[in-house]
Amino acid sequence: ALKSLITFSLISSLFLMSLNFSYPPTDHRSVKTLAIALKPLLKESDTVYSYADHYQDLPVYLGRRVVMVEYYGELWHGLIYSKKDSIWVTDKNFWPRWSKPNRQFMIMSLAAYQLALDQHAGPLYEIARTKRNILVSNFPNPEQDKSI
Repeated sequence: ALKSLITFSLISSLFLMSLNFSYPPTDHRSVKTLAIALKPLLKESDTVYSYADHYQDLPVYLGRRVVMVEYYGELWHGLIYSKKDSIWVTDKNFWPRWSKPNRQFMIMSLAAYQLALDQHAGPLYEIARTKRNILVSNFPNPEQDKSI
């Protein structure tokens, strides 16, 4: 009985470890791939936006602040008590900002991207995409590789 229990524990442990290692490639919530593509392009004066979503790993991977656009979620309550103008903007205030000539980058879902293409005249130049999200800029740069 003890041998069976030890064998079962070992097999279960191996199965769970293999399951743990197979999860990251199937997890499309992370924007790590896009952040890795973006980080070498960034200059200190560039602004990075997270559009209609809060990508928790984005500021960590970039090592800098990310401005949220039109996001209402778990952080909203705390924003009421802070100087939110520097880290959160409404959709209405965002598009005039995006049209300014300074370099800006934005990560958004593919659904939000399609909606933005249909509803807004601001430039959206694709840099990279994953199955779920896209990285765009407000300026064209043909030297960037669009494939990930």
